[in-house]
Amino acid sequence: MINVRMTANGRTKKVRIQVKGHAQTAEKGADLVCAAASMVTMMIAQHIRDLDLIPEFFKGKPKVMTESGDALVECACSSAENYNVLRHDLIVLTRGYFLLQYNYLDRVKVSAKGDFDAL
Repeated sequence: MINVRMTANGRTKKVRIQVKGHAQTAEKGADLVCAAASMVTMMIAQHIRDLDLIPEFFKGKPKVMTESGDALVECACSSAENYNVLRHDLIVLTRGYFLLQYNYLDRVKVSAKGDFDAL
């Protein structure tokens, strides 16, 4: 099962998205559900990299790490305004995870906390 854990906190202005596991609908490297989850994660990671080009958008360098199919994206925005921009963008981008969960309920599980829990 692919587990997606998303956390967003307006007080600290931090966002964290962790993706782990395998959908097991095919072998690694040929699993289309895993490929779809990877594509959503890559879109989010690239968007955060693009926002990092805006001076002082983040408090520090955003972390975007992948290891053997698992991924971790973490960042802290420098202001409430920047946090709200990122959160809005992520609400749109993370829809892909929820669509995968809806269509592959026994293969993908999404959990959301903090400012993502209302999604």
